[in-house]
Amino acid sequence: MLEGSLPACHLNPLLHHLVHYASKTAQVGCLRWFAMWAFERFNKKVKNLVKNAATPLASIAQNILVDIAARYVALASADSTTAEYDMKWAHTCFCHGRSTICTLTRRETSYLSMRGIHTKTALRYTLANVLGVHFKSGEWGQQRCGSVVTTTYEGRSRYCIVNRFIRVGSTDYVSVEWLTSPRYPYWPIPLVARVMRMTVARLRVMPALVPLEKIDPTPIIVDPDVNGTYFMMRVQGWDRVSPP
Repeated sequence: MLEGSLPACHLNPLLHHLVHYASKTAQVGCLRWFAMWAFERFNKKVKNLVKNAATPLASIAQNILVDIAARYVALASADSTTAEYDMKWAHTCFCHGRSTICTLTRRETSYLSMRGIHTKTALRYTLANVLGVHFKSGEWGQQRCGSVVTTTYEGRSRYCIVNRFIRVGSTDYVSVEWLTSPRYPYWPIPLVARVMRMTVARLRVMPALVPLEKIDPTPIIVDPDVNGTYFMMRVQGWDRVSPP
């Protein structure tokens, strides 16, 4: 019945894929973990920047410059109220939403004490904005996870799970659980990183807090694998890496 309703010659080939869902699910399992929509969307964005196939890199560079100039002119000519609102979200890092008072852990108070801040309480937030990119704590384990961030530690990119966002005085921090040093299965292309969760002993030597402005402004796509392994892929930018 599905084959008759959605034949291969149907005008919308995407709907014809429904015919194959059952067999492919039986073959590989949950299909949503094999989707490459974010990668294909970014690939299409780069492809649209190439206006001259003979010199693709020069074409991309030229079109990026044109795009930056167009955004600058649009922002300069925009309504002042709208421009101030956009500037707030696109050029700042801050926690937002409803706040509650929370008690800091021993590792968090120790981190702050070493920086001359002595307190045992802070304001806790669920949401944060990093240069226009929104993150939310408490989403670890979901398909669309906003609770994973990446930052630079000891000269290379590292991935972390967000426990909560906190504000101490006028400074915002991210309380994180560090993941292991990333390995890149497709090296030298650092597009996909493979990580695992750390043991408690290894977590104790890592910083408990990361300043919010140290977080890279990019969503992270999370794909769980067997044996506690996770594959991470940035939506924007590239990892700072060292050869394996």
